[in-house]
Amino acid sequence: MPQGLLGNVPLNPSPQGQTVLKWAEYFSQKNIDGLASVMSENWTQKLMPKSLDIGDRLFTKPQSLLIVETVLRSIKSDITGTVHEWIEKGDLVVAHITFDGTSATDGPYNGDFMFWFQVKEEEDGKFRIVSLGEFLDSKFVAAYIEREKIIIPVF
Repeated sequence: MPQGLLGNVPLNPSPQGQTVLKWAEYFSQKNIDGLASVMSENWTQKLMPKSLDIGDRLFTKPQSLLIVETVLRSIKSDITGTVHEWIEKGDLVVAHITFDGTSATDGPYNGDFMFWFQVKEEEDGKFRIVSLGEFLDSKFVAAYIEREKIIIPVF
């Protein structure tokens, strides 16, 4: 089982699923270089819902890494991810994951997220995430950003 992940982690994931599990493990480890290694150079990410200031826009790989690095810097503890649902179909992996930790101000980091990943084998033979759709726990995210005084980069 990948480090930092609990719950319904698949026992025999496809290469696409293995790539997504690496992504979740790197997020739990706050490993930006690891995250970058499983992201395609053609990466796009869409955050939802629209009601969040950062919602309903496409982000590039550098933009996504800057956003996630900003959030991860606000978490002082280790992060544990709990997989609630996991669906794989071809190049698509859908996962419902809760990430838990403690913020720099000793508040909870306990977001509930729905992810859908498109994972492709690239020319070098490695599987990488080409796109990520992420439906954020909007009530948690808005309160967390305000409480921790996080300034999300504007692009």
